Parts: sequence; C-alpha cells; structure tokens
Amino acid sequence: MTAMQDQSLIGDGQFEQPLKRVVFEPGMLLGVEATSSEQDYHRRRLVRHQYWLHGYGTLSGLVVSLEADEPENADQHILTKLIVSPGVGIDGLGREVSSYEPYCINLKDWLEAHSDTDRIWQVANGGFDGGDNSLWLKVVFRYQEQPSGLQPVLATQINAGTDPVQPSRLKDCILLELIPEKPLFDDPAFAPWGPPAYLDPLRAGHVHGQ
Repeated sequence: MTAMQDQSLIGDGQFEQPLKRVVFEPGMLLGVEATSSEQDYHRRRLVRHQYWLHGYGTLSGLVVSLEADEPENADQHILTKLIVSPGVGIDGLGREVSSYEPYCINLKDWLEAHSDTDRIWQVANGGFDGGDNSLWLKVVFRYQEQPSGLQPVLATQINAGTDPVQPSRLKDCILLELIPEKPLFDDPAFAPWGPPAYLDPLRAGHVHGQ
C-alpha cells in the first residue's frame, strides 16, 4: 500500500478540522458511514492527544543495529543487514506504532532496488559523505493500515464480478523507511541517536572531514 492509497494519512493529518460525534436517536436510520464515523471520532481524539501532548518518538525498544558477515576474501561481498528490534513508538502524526518482531533490511537489496531507476546516487546524495566514503541512512517509521479478512459482499457496481469481496478488518501495521540524510552534529536533537561515547568520535570525524 502506497502513501496515496493509505487513506488514514488524509484524515489523521487534518488537525485543523473539528471532530464530529455521531448522535444516536430512536428511529434514526444509520448506515455504515455512521459506524465508521463513530470509530474515527474516538481514534482521532487519541491521535490528537498523543500528537499535541506527547509528540513523536520511541517509547520502548525499536533499537537499530547493523549486522555484517565476515568475508572469506577481499573479493567477497559483505552481507550487511539493518535490524530494528521490537518496540513501541509514536509517529509524526501522533499515531501509535508497535512491532512485536524484529524487522530486517538487506542493505545490498535496498541499494539495488533504488539503482533500478538509475538514480541511486541522486537518491543517496543527501546521506553520502565523501570525506570518509560513508552513507548515512535515517530510519523512520509510521503507522499504516493494512486491509485483511476478505469477506463476500453484495456487488455495488455493474460487472463487479461474480464474487465481490471487501476487507472486514484493518490491521494496525508499521511502515519502515530508509532516508539518506547526514545528521547535524551541532543540533541537540542528534543527541538521542547514541551515547556520548559513540557521539564523540563521530563528531571528531565529521569536523575532520570538513
């Protein structure tokens, strides 16, 4: 599912829009739209609470690490994996994201996937440091809905098929993305990226590269 297909991005990002509750009255005819609005109201209230009061970031876990195999010789390709541990966090729109299992990205496959468009260096330019020939990647996450549990429904369109189906559930999922971007060592926001013992040599190398 792409960002354009994820309808939750549209509603959850409209913070200036007032929320509306469904009013239940005897004899009132309510349909699917009313049920969806009832769920949406409570969901978006929680999202706005977390967005304005708590902000985005990691609550627990979601530790990023690298694993690389030892090459047998100088010509052998080194398999490098980026791993994100299970954890809980809040994305940039205030939505809770949780991962109950580790995520693994093969960096060679990631680079090859981008090189298919012949734009790998343009894509990686924001994170490439020619001083030490390194590539910085920022790992970001966000909430994403995933339709599941297909169920048969009545066809609402002509020639919609003999067995039309629609998802009966929306799973709360997490979308991980890699963004090439060099960190700003003088920015206080960089501090949580690692302990001081890890930041000092990085800062020294960054200044030396300049």
